[in-house]
Amino acid sequence: MAPQAPQRMPKITILDPRDGFYHAVGTPMAHTTKSYIEHPWRTWDQIAELKRPSVSILKGTAVRADPETKRLLYLSSESNGQQQQQHTLDYDFLVVGTGLRRPWPTVPVATTKSEYAMQAGRYIDRLRTCDSVVVIGGGAVGIEMAAEIKHRYPTKQVTLVHSRSALLSSEPVPTEFQYQVLQVAQLGGVNVMLKNRVLSVTEGLGNTKMIKLEDGNHLTADEVIWATSSAAPVTEFLPRKALDEKGFVNVLPSMQFAASIPNNQNHFAVGDVIATPGIRLAKTAIRMGRTAAMNIAHMIVSAERGHGLQPDLAEMRGPNKGLSLIIGGSGAAFDEKTGAIFCGPEVKNGIFGDDMALHRALGALGLPLNP
Repeated sequence: MAPQAPQRMPKITILDPRDGFYHAVGTPMAHTTKSYIEHPWRTWDQIAELKRPSVSILKGTAVRADPETKRLLYLSSESNGQQQQQHTLDYDFLVVGTGLRRPWPTVPVATTKSEYAMQAGRYIDRLRTCDSVVVIGGGAVGIEMAAEIKHRYPTKQVTLVHSRSALLSSEPVPTEFQYQVLQVAQLGGVNVMLKNRVLSVTEGLGNTKMIKLEDGNHLTADEVIWATSSAAPVTEFLPRKALDEKGFVNVLPSMQFAASIPNNQNHFAVGDVIATPGIRLAKTAIRMGRTAAMNIAHMIVSAERGHGLQPDLAEMRGPNKGLSLIIGGSGAAFDEKTGAIFCGPEVKNGIFGDDMALHRALGALGLPLNP
C-alpha cells in the first residue's frame, strides 16, 4: 500500500552527469538503427513530472559521500563541459543509483542527448562500412549486441567470442536455457565461439583489428566490441566499508545500507550498484527505486507525526533469477516461477515489442511514451 504523502513536500535533488534518463536496454537497437537513436534518451526537461519547484537537477558527478555527517561532495559541470567546480550538498536521505561503468558502444559515454545522437550516428556510419564484427563476452549484453548487429546487417560476419563453455555463464539460469539461447543466436547467423579467451586486441593493416585468442589462434575484424561481464559499479564515492569486495553496495531488503554504516537508515542503494546473487534487470531496478521511495516517504511521515520508532518498511523479495533476451529478430525467456523456457519471435514481440521495451520502462515509471 502506498504511504501517505508528507505534509511538507520534501526537496528532491537529482545529481547526474547526463542531461536526462537513458533506457540502456535499447542500446543494441540505438547503436544499429538511426531512426531509433533519440528514443531511449529522455532529457530532464522532457519529463513533466520533474517540473516542480521541489525538484532540482544538478549536472555533475559525486566525489565523496559521508554517511556520518550526511554530506555529499560533488563535481559540477557547466553546459560547455569545460568548467568544473566542487560543491557540497547536505541531505536527509541519499539514494544511490549510479549503475555500472561499461565501455562504449555497450552504453553511451556522452553526457548530453545532442552529443550522444551525433556519436551514435557516427558509430552507425562506421558500422555500415564494416564487413566483420567481433563481440567479446557472452553475457546478456554481448549476446544482444551481436544478434542485433547481425539482424540489422545480415550480410556482415558477426562473431561472438566467450571464454566459458556456455553463454550466460555468470547468470543463475539453467543449462537448458543457456543452450536454447545459443541455438537462437546461431540460427540468427551469429558465429559463436565458446571456450575462447581473448588475450589481446591490436591494430592490424588498414582499419582492421587483430584478436589474439588463448589457444594461439587469431581473428581479424573491422570492428571489436567489448561486452565482458566485468563492468564495475560506480561507487568510488562511497565509504569502502559500505561495499563488498567487488565494489557493490551491501543493502538490506529495504534497500537501506547495511546496519554497520552510520545513519544507514537514511542511505539507500538501488539498481545495478547493489550486491546481489540475482540477475541485474531494468524492471528489478525500477521496483527497487519504488521500494526506496516508499520507505523514505514512510519515514518522513513517521517523523512528522512524532513517532519515535522506525515504521515498518517495504522490502524487496529474493534475488531475481528470471531472464528475457532480445536475440536479433527473435527472443528467449526463462520463467523462474515455473521453470518454463520460451524462444522465438513471439517472445521478442510479446515482451519487448518493437522499441526494446521502452514503452514498458516508461510505463513502469509513470511516464508517457511521447514526451
